[in-house]
Amino acid sequence: MNIIYHKWFDIEVIHDYFIEGVCKKVALIPFSDTSTIFSNYQILMRKHENITSFYVGVNESELDTIGEELKQVGELYFQLITEDFLFHNYTELPQAEVDQILLFQNESGKSNLHVNESVAKEDLVNFRQGQLRMDQWQEGDTIELKNHVGETIRKSLLTMDQVPVDAAMPPVSLRNLNSGLYELWVNGTQVETSFFHFDATLDDRRIGIVKMQPTSIGALQDEPPRYTIQLAGRAVHFRYKIVVEHRQNLQLTPIQVSFPNQSTPSFHGPNAIELTGAQIAQAFTSSEPIKLQEHLTKRPLLTYTYQDPNASAGVGSDEMKLPNPSAEYLESFIDANGNTKLNTSTIVYV
Repeated sequence: MNIIYHKWFDIEVIHDYFIEGVCKKVALIPFSDTSTIFSNYQILMRKHENITSFYVGVNESELDTIGEELKQVGELYFQLITEDFLFHNYTELPQAEVDQILLFQNESGKSNLHVNESVAKEDLVNFRQGQLRMDQWQEGDTIELKNHVGETIRKSLLTMDQVPVDAAMPPVSLRNLNSGLYELWVNGTQVETSFFHFDATLDDRRIGIVKMQPTSIGALQDEPPRYTIQLAGRAVHFRYKIVVEHRQNLQLTPIQVSFPNQSTPSFHGPNAIELTGAQIAQAFTSSEPIKLQEHLTKRPLLTYTYQDPNASAGVGSDEMKLPNPSAEYLESFIDANGNTKLNTSTIVYV
């Protein structure tokens, strides 16, 4: 039997921290039930740089029927993980509660796998793993777990010997449930917002969950659809600590920084600060946050004057390009309004 693999769809991860948005630092890891589906339908994943492609193996006799077969494939779930320990430093992600997670999912007519143009708080969903908690349980309560179409998956009547003293153990277990959207009902009333349950051990490196609905992807096409996850770089204050070596009469003037198509943020300073070893540095901090980038297109420029007996006025001037601050060295500080902000600090020796 001659199997030919046809591309079904792509998922592309774009991150404006990187040149041309090519983010190679993330990967898609399928859940075990999704891996089983891939095995049954001869679906392969291939990653190249920031694009993961999905191929379906088809023999010639199945070309006319594979479209209908793909519509019967169940929901596909993946963990989107990062392979870079600095990823969360240079990436702007919405703040999630303990029981929230980012969910990226496809919809008919949309290429983005998120609600807005880039990842935002609207992409956070509630999720529960292992067990549910409520403020109180009462004897005689009817507990139901329903799926997203309203079908009762599990149902139980709570008796006195089942009522937990501290409400820590639920009468309805979530274990061994398929990944999906669920509702908890007590005595015929929904008691909390819908939540997702994922039939997988969640990776500590996860960014979020990707859910792909095959019915929205459709059959094999001459131009397979490409779905996109758009991530944004974190904006922080740039702080340079300038240490003057040897030339004691060096005088510093304010730093200027510019980026294409943006106004130039000004820098406050210099402010004398003491470093480890009693070194004195002149600190300059950007007045506005600047987006972190792997490679700055234009770097901040330090200009300064110094005594020069060979110069006509006895004073010389020079300038130097300052380095791109690292995302590794983020520090928190309190601004004039009492708000907590982040800066990336770099020591520069002149």
